[in-house]
Amino acid sequence: MLPHQSSTPEWLLYLPIAISAVSIFVSLSTAAFTAYLQYFRKPRVTLYISRWIRCGIGRHGELVLNIGVSASNSGARYVVLTKIAGTLTAEATNSHADIQWSKFIAYENSAKSGEEFKPHGKFTGWADYWVIPNRQALASTIQFNTKHPYSLSPGKYALVLQAFGDTTNVEPISEIRLTFDVSAQKLAYLEGTQ
Repeated sequence: MLPHQSSTPEWLLYLPIAISAVSIFVSLSTAAFTAYLQYFRKPRVTLYISRWIRCGIGRHGELVLNIGVSASNSGARYVVLTKIAGTLTAEATNSHADIQWSKFIAYENSAKSGEEFKPHGKFTGWADYWVIPNRQALASTIQFNTKHPYSLSPGKYALVLQAFGDTTNVEPISEIRLTFDVSAQKLAYLEGTQ
């Protein structure tokens, strides 16, 4: 070996450059992915519904369902829900009814101070649309109605709700399913509320 030659292998000379290139690539990839999540990711809506469904019968015999609904948006853009609709199906008879959202309500105590608690659903707005901000969730009690008169009978029911994101899209952007039981006792109480 000559005195002016190094004993370091040649590939070690390029190692700092290779490590720097990999670090730059990882940094740029992380920045691009973060920018995608923060600014460009399409809305992703997930619906959640309460297991406490308050039922009633409307003036024309339609079934009225007051349901606590939460919607979360994990996307980077706002989303406007223009419709939440679905189907209520009696599992024993397979009879079904289409339901659609009608209005937003809030429960409050209608009793005077010192009297027995009397919850009452107060109208807070028509269900024309629901704006869900990016990376946030909203919750509200929404009143749904069947389109035609519908009679409940004791048994198990399946409720499917679908959320639609604009007026031209015929495919739902979110869907949730729930089953619940209607007992004879609950049905007798419901018929007394008409």
